[in-house]
Amino acid sequence: MKKIVLFSSLLVAVMFVLVSCSKSDKAPAPGSDTTEYDVIFKNIDVTAGFQVTPPFQSKQLSEVLTYPNRDKAPYVKKAEIQFSKSYITVQGKGFETLKNVTINLREGTSADSKLIYTYDINLSALDSDGISDSTNPCIVFLNNAANYLATKKTINMQITLAAGDQPVTGVTVTMHTSAIFSW
Repeated sequence: MKKIVLFSSLLVAVMFVLVSCSKSDKAPAPGSDTTEYDVIFKNIDVTAGFQVTPPFQSKQLSEVLTYPNRDKAPYVKKAEIQFSKSYITVQGKGFETLKNVTINLREGTSADSKLIYTYDINLSALDSDGISDSTNPCIVFLNNAANYLATKKTINMQITLAAGDQPVTGVTVTMHTSAIFSW
């Protein structure tokens, strides 16, 4: 009887070890995912002479990666943006009268959360339709944001728009990033 109990205990212990080992969290083979994503602030109105800060927009790395690679998000180590396909646009009625548009990448989603990166949009770089600030500082900001997303797995963006002496209505700010995420 003792031999059966000892054998049963040993068998249970071996099965426990096998089950525990089979659940290993192995990193995937090295690879990368090329994807494009947008962070968009829509339909913002700014009264003449005032500024406004709309609610945060956040992105998770797992929702940015293409579908077959979403499970690899925890293993992503870096990002490299494709400069020619990444840009920021500002559009809306009267956008050209804005005094300032600032984008902040913050650690959290509160006004007092740690500021990671900031960028003042070069409004003079925008064409008449408000398309494409792709100047070097813009690209550096988008690259920093993509790498922050790669390492921290989430980004929290905040913008502030300041109107000049004209009201601005229906403004949409889009940050478009084309990036290669590597694990």
